[in-house]
Amino acid sequence: MTGGPARLRRFALLALLLVALVVALTGCASTSVTSARLNASVAPTFERLYQWKRSLEGEPAAKDLDTKAHCHRTTAKDPYKGAGSDWVCTVRFLVDGPNTQVSFNWNVQAKPDGCWNADGVPVQLGAQTVLTSTGKRVIDPIYKVDGCFSAS
Repeated sequence: MTGGPARLRRFALLALLLVALVVALTGCASTSVTSARLNASVAPTFERLYQWKRSLEGEPAAKDLDTKAHCHRTTAKDPYKGAGSDWVCTVRFLVDGPNTQVSFNWNVQAKPDGCWNADGVPVQLGAQTVLTSTGKRVIDPIYKVDGCFSAS
């Protein structure tokens, strides 16, 4: 048999590459991005950033925002799981106590590693910038948001 050991090494390398490709593609097909995980990450992230925004503006911290998020995909076959840029998260919170609920949508891109980006600040919450208590204009902390959750 001509080139026996070299040919065997090439075959072994090819088989190893094929196995690595199958493992990589299998990892891409499954995801740990779910509605429940995104909800649990988006709500507290928004709440912290909203409190920060209030402090920038010189406002007292809100007592109980009772922030909730409901996230779903708009174009996927399964609207409650998978990475993609078609997530919408409806965030609801109390501005000034009971009966003062505000609701808005964030457009969310969820990545397979558990990180996400959100944008789409609604009219109720203001513009792209806020005026601080010192008179300086800064980017609104809730205008564009990055967050992550554990993907394991």
